Amino acid sequence: MKQKRLIKITVIFFLLQVFGAALMMFVIISMAMQVVTLPQRAVSEAAEQVKEWIYGGDVDLSNIDFQIIADKWLGVAEWINPENDQKEVGIPAHVITMMQQEDLLIPPELLIAIASLKGKDDVKWIENIAYKLAPRDLVFEKIEGDEVLTGIKTYLGIYEFSYSTGKVKKVSFKENTEILDDVLGSLRLKKDKDLILSIVKSIEPGSGISPDQGSIEISGSYFAWPIDRKYRISSTFGERYHPIDKKWKLHAGTDIAVPEGTKIYAAADGIVEKSTFSKAAGNYINIKHDNGFSTRYLHLIRRNVKVGDRVKKGDLIGLSGNTGNSTGPHLHFEIRMPNGDPVDPEKFLPDIY
Repeated sequence: MKQKRLIKITVIFFLLQVFGAALMMFVIISMAMQVVTLPQRAVSEAAEQVKEWIYGGDVDLSNIDFQIIADKWLGVAEWINPENDQKEVGIPAHVITMMQQEDLLIPPELLIAIASLKGKDDVKWIENIAYKLAPRDLVFEKIEGDEVLTGIKTYLGIYEFSYSTGKVKKVSFKENTEILDDVLGSLRLKKDKDLILSIVKSIEPGSGISPDQGSIEISGSYFAWPIDRKYRISSTFGERYHPIDKKWKLHAGTDIAVPEGTKIYAAADGIVEKSTFSKAAGNYINIKHDNGFSTRYLHLIRRNVKVGDRVKKGDLIGLSGNTGNSTGPHLHFEIRMPNGDPVDPEKFLPDIY
């Protein structure tokens, strides 16, 4: 009897040793994994912080009147009066009217695009850019007793006007974006030229509506849902009590309760701006789109694209996961305006829910 009891105690002791050894091995492997991944994560997070410090974060352009800045050069522009060959300051009113009709003035949207991409909200800096983009080489001549504009070099090209009975008969245009290229080159934004011009075109000319005012209307068909079928919306856009931070704060996107490993697709054409890891967002991807807006995809288990990649609407960019500050598998999806302000994604997407 004593022998059986001794054997039982020995077996239990052996099993405890095996369990302890397994637990110790698990702890060692976990620590080793932390040691392996921690430097990569630390470097990635540090790189993002340095990048934000250099380029700046999302800028607040809501208090800047871009229309005034865009037109300010009109009052200080210098030109030669053909009547007396004297230098004049300030563009004549009737010439301004003509330039407005021909869309030759600096569009505020151009300044908004440049300021947004550069992360600048300094008024003097933006005014300096506007001055550099202002039309150059204005040529005035006296025709039929009236002083008229016959030539102008703008940021998009060179215009020549021919007149008949005091009115413009023909406008000839020769494309030459030398001014714009020089300005963008000095700002290191030349590679973003097509994107900047697409932002300008996405806003109705002369409407006075600018992205920073939250007034752009884009049809739902521009953006597509980043998943291939209907899933449950677990948290909508807006103020909510944060399940992890335990306080009320803005939920800047829409949470879609998708199983881990669900394929995630680009919501529209664009360029991958970020594809990295952070403690809060986990694996995440940011895409800057051709209309100046951007989308964000958080808590992924895998990222299939890298910074600089060109993607099209519907391209596979990663797999959903549960990384970062997340209480369960889901995709946090955001749509942001050109100035970085978040908007309700469901207002910009096809109505499938």
